[in-house]
Amino acid sequence: MSLIEKAAERLEREREAKARGRVPTPPKQTGAENAIAQPPPAARPSRPIGEASPRPDVAPPPAPPPAANNGQRRSQQATPTVSTNMRSGARSPGKDQQTGTQTFRINFKDMEKLGYISRPFARGRLPEDLRAMKQRLMKRMNFFSLDAHRTPGRQQNVIMVSSSWASEGKTFTACNLALSLALEDRVNVLLVDADVIRPSVHGLFGLPGTDGLTDYLRIRDNDLSPFLWRAENAPLSVLPAGSPVQSPRELFRSDEMSRFIYDVSSRYSDRLVIVDTPPLLVTAEAPVLAHHADQIIVVVQAGRTSQTALEDALDLLSAHDNVSLVLNRCNEGDRLTTPGYYGYGYYQERAKLSDLGNQS
Repeated sequence: MSLIEKAAERLEREREAKARGRVPTPPKQTGAENAIAQPPPAARPSRPIGEASPRPDVAPPPAPPPAANNGQRRSQQATPTVSTNMRSGARSPGKDQQTGTQTFRINFKDMEKLGYISRPFARGRLPEDLRAMKQRLMKRMNFFSLDAHRTPGRQQNVIMVSSSWASEGKTFTACNLALSLALEDRVNVLLVDADVIRPSVHGLFGLPGTDGLTDYLRIRDNDLSPFLWRAENAPLSVLPAGSPVQSPRELFRSDEMSRFIYDVSSRYSDRLVIVDTPPLLVTAEAPVLAHHADQIIVVVQAGRTSQTALEDALDLLSAHDNVSLVLNRCNEGDRLTTPGYYGYGYYQERAKLSDLGNQS
């Protein structure tokens, strides 16, 4: 029997059923008839593999509410972190999302173990000596005068710290001077490591060996923020030395270096810029950097630096009349007591070089 005949027979049975007052049960359809006459099933949501079918008499559990601060959590997870070998107790460096400046925290306990000043207004020989140094240095720079920072443009606030030979305490003096000014006087200090031959400032503060001064000068970028490290627990910023270069002397003589000094000097009128340079008698970079400095400090190690070496170093700075000397590692009985120098004597102007005598 054909499909048309089957459909006609079924319609006839439905008419007879209606006439008798009941509806017949439709027959099961198979094969091609089922494919034509049966409508497609309604789409059902897919269920993960292994998940049990819900019971019809049990209502499904309500959907969980959205997690609080979900956007904040995602942003924190996406923030890159800097991994480095930090000293005990120090937090890993990060980045200020607003300024782009990298941030770190000074581990004062470890700094104190290495002989550096770690507390404001601390007592002892080192803090007192640093106060005497700051007092004379700030007086010569007229830094604390009411009219000192009112003139816009290039300020007289760049201090260069060097020595005749290596390992005489120039980096020790530069870092302690920066810490003392930041902790006690709350002065905004920028510490620049310009000793590109033997950089060590970043290691003292537990910073990774990232880009710094040389990279900024070579890239010729106007934005210094990505190269700076700002301390979160003191008004101190650090600019590492950066990547090694073949000719640092030419780099420090370039227009980019002059622009850099002008920028860091004039951007904040109440800032002091302390530059740790290579030794004067070892490389040719320090005499070049001296042309950018407003005040020059030459560290002399007691019992080691000869007077001949010191005179040769000062000859390289003969064009500058703003040179001062710091006598480092001297015993209590060897400290100079020249009148007018506050009884500490280790801090002398170059004009008083003859007072050092054989002690240098």
